[in-house]
Amino acid sequence: MGHRKETRKGLSFMATHAETVNCGASAVSACLRRYKATGSTDKKPRSGRPRLLETPDCNRLKRLVTKNEKTRRLCVGAIQGLWEKKTNQKVSTLTLRRTLHITGLGNRAARQKPYISPDNMVKRLAWAQSHQRWTVKDWEKVLGATNQPLHNFSKFITECGENHRRSGRPLAFPQQ
Repeated sequence: MGHRKETRKGLSFMATHAETVNCGASAVSACLRRYKATGSTDKKPRSGRPRLLETPDCNRLKRLVTKNEKTRRLCVGAIQGLWEKKTNQKVSTLTLRRTLHITGLGNRAARQKPYISPDNMVKRLAWAQSHQRWTVKDWEKVLGATNQPLHNFSKFITECGENHRRSGRPLAFPQQ
């Protein structure tokens, strides 16, 4: 076994230099190993084609698309024109679609709002106003007939309300 030379405060050579340059000891070790093998600290070139949009570009694209309701609903061709105008960078629609998918944005159509006739609107408003002051006990009387626990019903109402305007999220139903 080789003898390790201890330096300041019991730290090894690698740890001391890592502390100096504010990185990990393994990074210093890898850098020295690379220098001994190649005579340079440069990394070897990677195989394959380099990515056209790096992480900062992906984040910028996501911000551009989610900026407002109008840009959120654009097709990929329109997003391509907008991206080219903002960055002077030509990117294919397939690359944009793939990048948006990676950042968590899918191409789903928003759920259609159901048609409600003016007469039905008045009836629904009257029903809501008449039930506005109902207590939990009042609702339990109604829900007791369906054998559905109240906490599942309130979860169902909350999740349906959340999902109404968001596209691409499944509608959640209570567990039975």
